[in-house]
Amino acid sequence: HPDGDYANLARGRVKELYGMLAEKHYRIGVFYLADLRMDASVFHFQKTVQKYPETRWARYAVKRLRVISTDYPDSMAGRNAAAELQRAEG
Repeated sequence: HPDGDYANLARGRVKELYGMLAEKHYRIGVFYLADLRMDASVFHFQKTVQKYPETRWARYAVKRLRVISTDYPDSMAGRNAAAELQRAEG
């Protein structure tokens, strides 16, 4: 039954898992950023923003994308980061 206790528990668990997936992609992006693999980091930050926009991890990813687009504006990663920011904020 959609209003039952188990349904509410399941919804809570789905939300928790959703957050865990968002965190995973964000942290992978941070790993690649630390390794200066900008294209890979932007990919994972984009994925975080696009697939998990309601999470805190998406907000953190947007901040990282801003840094990349500002610090590396002439690189492909910087342009991709700027494009994602425009899509997410526009």
